[in-house]
Amino acid sequence: MLGILSITQGGMTGTIADPKPVFVAALKAAASYIILAHNHPSENLKASNEDLRLTKKLVEGGSR
Repeated sequence: MLGILSITQGGMTGTIADPKPVFVAALKAAASYIILAHNHPSENLKASNEDLRLTKKLVEGGSR
């Protein structure tokens, strides 16, 4: 593992997560792979529509 980085911190109802800082950090670290994780303070384990959209953006961005 090359490091751990907090990209964003939100409140009980949401946060803004931008894929750019994720990839900037990975490129600066010369990482071959990235592992992303997040939690839901509400303790709801079901992925929201926003979670799914962000995941899709990150997968598409990482495949280029």
